[in-house]
Amino acid sequence: MTTMREGPDLPDLGGTTTARTTTEREVVLAPPSPSSEPQPPVVLVGRLVSIRYVLSALRRRRKVWLSLAALGLLVGLGFHVVVPRSYSAYSTLYLAQPPGIDPAVGIANDMALLQTTAVGQRAVSLLGEHSLSPSSLLGKVPGVVESEDVLRLNIAGPTKDEAVRRAKAVATAFLDFRAERLQQQTAAADKALNKQIRLLQQQISQLSATISGLEGSSSRSEELTNLVSEQSSDTSNLTSLEQSVQQNQLSSIAVDSGSRIVTPGTLVPASTAKLFMLSGLSGLIGGLVIGVAYVAVQAVVTDRIRRRDELASLLGAPVELSLQPVRHSMWRPERWFKQSALEQRAQVAALSGYLRLRGVPQGERTTLLVVALDDLVVPAAALEVLAKRLSDEGESVLVVDLTSDRLLARGLSDLPVEDPSLADHPGGDLHVFTPSPDKMSEVTEPPWVAAQAEAHAVLALTTIDFAKGAWHLSWAKEAVVSATAGRSSAKRVSSTAVLLRAAGITIRSGVLIGADAEDESIGLLRPDTPLVGLPVVDGVIPS
Repeated sequence: MTTMREGPDLPDLGGTTTARTTTEREVVLAPPSPSSEPQPPVVLVGRLVSIRYVLSALRRRRKVWLSLAALGLLVGLGFHVVVPRSYSAYSTLYLAQPPGIDPAVGIANDMALLQTTAVGQRAVSLLGEHSLSPSSLLGKVPGVVESEDVLRLNIAGPTKDEAVRRAKAVATAFLDFRAERLQQQTAAADKALNKQIRLLQQQISQLSATISGLEGSSSRSEELTNLVSEQSSDTSNLTSLEQSVQQNQLSSIAVDSGSRIVTPGTLVPASTAKLFMLSGLSGLIGGLVIGVAYVAVQAVVTDRIRRRDELASLLGAPVELSLQPVRHSMWRPERWFKQSALEQRAQVAALSGYLRLRGVPQGERTTLLVVALDDLVVPAAALEVLAKRLSDEGESVLVVDLTSDRLLARGLSDLPVEDPSLADHPGGDLHVFTPSPDKMSEVTEPPWVAAQAEAHAVLALTTIDFAKGAWHLSWAKEAVVSATAGRSSAKRVSSTAVLLRAAGITIRSGVLIGADAEDESIGLLRPDTPLVGLPVVDGVIPS
């Protein structure tokens, strides 16, 4: 929405009033209103950050986070197109536990065995794919404990058949490896028991020989009784050890035969549409979170101006006009604003009409100085429209392009470009003056100041070089400053205002291009209204 401050009749650049019939050109100056009185510029020292402020930034820059959310959705949907999807298969195992072992401890040991490299290597050998590594075959979580005796294996593969084949191979490899470990454990226990059995057998043989030698001797009957008792105890221990060996062997056989595959390799049902939907949803949520966080953080830490009251406070001058965002080509701006002059774009026409009312009388001509911040295209297009309009009305117009890009001059290249001396040119002509950058510092008395009556209107477009200042513009009494919402920083605007005032130039008003549609502030300063920051007088912040 284009807003423009209403007020009393203001002077037209090169125009004549309808209330007089005299042939003499007359300039009518509008009396300054209280709201347009120049005030000291302001440096933003802080901004009130609240939830409402962040939400406003999110609404204003919704295209950014919505674009990132859409990008995340596309990335999620296209993930399985670039990265081939994998299929999952499962096998369910019933694992018998040896007697005397806590089932919870036993199943935990089985889970630990499943994750060993030995099981993976055995499965790879069964598959015959030696290029496949055990870790990639088993994955991060190859199994899930369903109960104290049931273990579920989850194995992935590039195809459905391969996933099923791998699940079967891992199940078989795990059961074989588990059985081998149990047999080794049983064999180690039996080896220790057999060693004790051999010792007892030797001891029993020695006792038997001793007892045979003492039979028939009445004097050593007590010793014989003790030896017989010891022989009986050793025989009992020997029988117990032999039974333990047999029990271990039976337990090993029972565990080996009792542990089996309950459910062979079975493909996990998965819908392709559901998979793509979940991937797209994940990408959408991820992009949305990143976009919202980016916009919120940038809104808090940035010093870019976006509101009319911020620009007015920084300039110390009213913002009497704000424009909607103007889209233009960044590669061929000359073509864009030439078309603007022909098609009469609404925003450019509004700015052109406003600038026509802001000319300053200097002798017998009217001068307009426009200082552009960041965006040169829109002010240049507006000045081109204004120059063409005044020329069509019979005024002699001089366009002065003091920018380094020479954008305005290049845009007027299809019109006659004459020497800046206007002594031999009648009214109704349009001329362009573009001093070279290396001679800019020598322009202390420009040609339009030295000439007396040739140009009716002088339109000047410039930018401010902070290293050189604005003293070469001291011929101008007033200036209009244009800033772009979201691009012009508070420091840049404030420094421009200080340099202009240091050169003796009054900032007549500011123009905000690309104003936020939800900006409810006004750019009219009132003496009784506190400013956004601290006022700066002669470039110094008062204590």
